[in-house]
Formats: sequence, structure tokens, C-alpha cells
Amino acid sequence: MPRIVARVPLTAGAARISGRCPAHGAGLRGRRRGAAALAAALAAASLALAAEAPPRAELSTPVLDWGKCGHRQELTKTVAVTNTGGGQLRIEKLRSSCSCTAVKIDTQALGPNESAEIAVVLSTGTVMGYLQKYLEFHTSDPRSPVVKIPILARIHDEVKAEPWVLPQFTAVAEGPPVTQEFTLMWRAKSARNLALENLRCSDKAMRIAAVPIKKDGIVAGYTLAVTIAPPAAEGLFNGNILADLNGLPWEFRVYGQVFVGIVVEPAYFQFGRIDDPETAQSSIVLTSADGTPFRLLDIACTPVPFLAFTVRSNDAGTEHTVTAKIAIADRASRFFGKVRIRTDHPKKDLVEATCLGFWAAEAKKG
Repeated sequence: MPRIVARVPLTAGAARISGRCPAHGAGLRGRRRGAAALAAALAAASLALAAEAPPRAELSTPVLDWGKCGHRQELTKTVAVTNTGGGQLRIEKLRSSCSCTAVKIDTQALGPNESAEIAVVLSTGTVMGYLQKYLEFHTSDPRSPVVKIPILARIHDEVKAEPWVLPQFTAVAEGPPVTQEFTLMWRAKSARNLALENLRCSDKAMRIAAVPIKKDGIVAGYTLAVTIAPPAAEGLFNGNILADLNGLPWEFRVYGQVFVGIVVEPAYFQFGRIDDPETAQSSIVLTSADGTPFRLLDIACTPVPFLAFTVRSNDAGTEHTVTAKIAIADRASRFFGKVRIRTDHPKKDLVEATCLGFWAAEAKKG
């Protein structure tokens, strides 16, 4: 259908004007300039607001969980801290609640949308059980001035050793071997065999043997016997039993004291907490390692002679019990000393023992 356009005749004196209406074009350009100015103003306002907004600390993970771990492992995890607010986020006083972890951060000042990475290295040591510590730091985020991130690990927590540490063994230098036993068992009933592989010792003077303990057709644990052939040198002995326990590294410490000529048990005078100096006392026993009779010639305490000694001996002269009592109660001084015992034993003419203890705090008057 043809389009019908109304035609209006020009009046006298009117003239035709080519192009668009001047008023329409000017208005469009004005509106565009206004929109650009408004956008710039909004952007400036947004930046100003962002600069005035407080910083906000956001973590990439709320917890550092290593799961199942073995002994003597060094394991690393990281956590990212991002400033999702405005202004500058400061991270200070970064620390761990345990010496078993080391922490390091790559930067401590974050602008908006910037991140820092905290690396945490866990050293598992030789503990057995559920480890629960935490990572802590302070921030300039008013919502979270102090941030704590749990540190979790399960270090052979499904297995128990009984006893959890062997009693210190006593041996005579180049004397007969000494054997001690302990067990490794599942803590709870399990349908799996307890796997103990690659069993070995850290010292050639040690031997280790393991016998499975079976329950309902399952290897529920092991009885382990560790034997030490005493070395010729007198002093402390340290060694370790090593193995792969359920596929993870495992270690068990063995330690003891090797004596020449005279065996001293215990190796020190232990007073512990001293409430009443008049009744406090401690004893050690000196026994001939080879049955040779011997006498005690002199007993002295250094650096201050604050102890008095009595001696009780057996008829054969092969065993002497030395009891120490407090002669001078000086609470202002630390309770510590060395006791030197001279003997006429052909293989051991001097025995030294440490004296340990501490004064009980006196009640405040009034």
C-alpha cells in the first residue's frame, strides 16, 4: 500500500533549511558530554570509597591439615592471605604455637586485591598421636585483628607403644648384653594387619627382634625385644629403632647409661620440690660392677657445701647407699650442685652425681 505523506505548503517569506535541526544535534552532544562526566565522577568516587574502606583479610583455607604422617618428616603447606577490602592490610607478629613448625611470609603489606603467601613447615619428630597446634598473626583488619589457623596432623595416631618410652637401661662397659621389650598395637580393633617392615637399628651395638601378636587371624601388633651390647666407653648411650609402620617412617628411642667399675642408680640426687628442708633427702646406690669390694674415701658437694651425707654399706663392701640431706637451707640460691665421691675401687676412683631440686614458694604474709 503506498505511503501517504502530508505536504504542508510554505508560507510567504519562509525558506528551506538543509541538514538536521541545529537544536537536536546540540542536545545529543550535550547529553554525551554529561554522561562521560558522570562516569568519571562515579569512578573517582568509587576509588575514594575504596581508599577509605577498611582492609579485609581473607584466607585461602581455614585450616592446615596434614592428615596421616610418619616420624622425622618435614612437610610443607601454604595459606594465602588476600586483602579484599580497601586501604593497606598489614600482617604482623606471625608465629606458631609449637617449635615443631616454622613459618615464613613473602610480604607483610598488602594493597587492595593483593595477596601474601605463608609457608608452614611441619617437623613431625617422634611423637605418636594427634597433633593439634595453631598458626597466629595480627592484622590491620578491624574485623579480624588476630587470626588463628589450626595446624593438624595424625602421626601414627592409630598405633600405641607400651611403654611409650623404654625405661633407661643400666649396663656395665663390655659387660653382658641388656634386653628390654615393648609392644606395638592398634589402638582400636582393626580389620587390617599392622604392617611393620624394614626393621633396623641406628647403632651396631643394638639388635632388634619382632614377634607378631595375632588376634582373630589379624596381626594386631608386635612384641619387640631390643638388645644392647654395652660399649667399652662409660657414659650415656643413645640409639634408635627404625622401621616403616603402615607404610610411613617410624622411630623409637633407646637410651641408657654405661658404667665402668661401679654402677650408680639413680645417676643423680633428685630432691624435687622442697617444702621442708629438715626432712628432705635423696639417695643413690653405688654397686660394684664386677663384685670387687670397695670403700668410699670422701664425699664433697660443690660449689657450695649445702648437703650432709650418710653412708650405709653391705657386709661384703660391694654396695653403698649414700643419702644426702640439706645442711644449709639457702632459699635465695638455686638448689643445684655436684657431688664428688672418691673410692678405692681399682677401676673407678671417682663417681660424680648431680643434685637437683627446687624450693617451694613461701606463702605471702598478710
